[in-house]
Amino acid sequence: MIEQYKKGEANPMMSDAVNQRPLLSDETFRKIRDLIAEKTGIYFHDNKRYLLEMKLSRRIKEKGFSSFEEYLEALSRGIGKEEEFKTLVDLIVTKETSFFRDLTQFEILREHLIPDIMKNKNGYRSIRIWSSACSTGEEPYTIAMVILEEGIPFKGWNVHILASDINEKFLKYAQNGRYEAYSVRNTPPKYLEKYFIKRGDEYVLKRQVRELVKFRRINLIDSLETGIAKDMDIVFCRNVLIYFDEEARQKAMNHIHRSLSSGGYLFLGFSELMHEYSHMFKPVMIKGSMIYQKI
Repeated sequence: MIEQYKKGEANPMMSDAVNQRPLLSDETFRKIRDLIAEKTGIYFHDNKRYLLEMKLSRRIKEKGFSSFEEYLEALSRGIGKEEEFKTLVDLIVTKETSFFRDLTQFEILREHLIPDIMKNKNGYRSIRIWSSACSTGEEPYTIAMVILEEGIPFKGWNVHILASDINEKFLKYAQNGRYEAYSVRNTPPKYLEKYFIKRGDEYVLKRQVRELVKFRRINLIDSLETGIAKDMDIVFCRNVLIYFDEEARQKAMNHIHRSLSSGGYLFLGFSELMHEYSHMFKPVMIKGSMIYQKI
């Protein structure tokens, strides 16, 4: 028998279900937020609390925790806390990317920066590029295709493309080199035909592209991890710093500045400004887009 409830009258079964769902208190939210920010630089402002609560609720249910406080205890002092934190990072890191996203920046790379770098190498025939928040690999593979299209590896130049992210699942996905149609939606036809193989609903990158890119897990606010990125001619760090708090942005920018060779270039997202780092980088306007050069 289905019981009817008058408008405005509480359904006791629904009330029980709501009461059984863990609630995220203000204090616990701040503690979890601060822990994430301390270790990754990613900062959830108060107006994004619902996103964190939604993502954590699923994980709490999966692991059988009864409360957010119990989950925080596991993250802070529990057995396997490091692995659990990596899982948490995989849950909260955003994936919003595609091949040739913001096409103008790759035109700048091809038409201006690479020729400038090659001209000023003084006989040292090596180009080093770091895609520092590569997500599922579309950005570094785009760089690799641009490099190949210019024929640089066949002109006696060594090309090193380091691709890194904090999300290990994204990196594993990237290493497979297999993508859905949505990821290649902005790819110019000549690149799609030349560097991909269509297999069913997937687009598979050819080996020559994949072989140019080396993937590593790197936390941008970790001094030791970022230390492997050295003597870079160009760094891509697009649409990342907007998720960091001020302290984390400063750490990341210090590490990126250290990683660049003298006069090296930095690409940021179009909405990311560099006023507070003018002592580290000078702005350079090319084709209506701002890039930054190490001082």
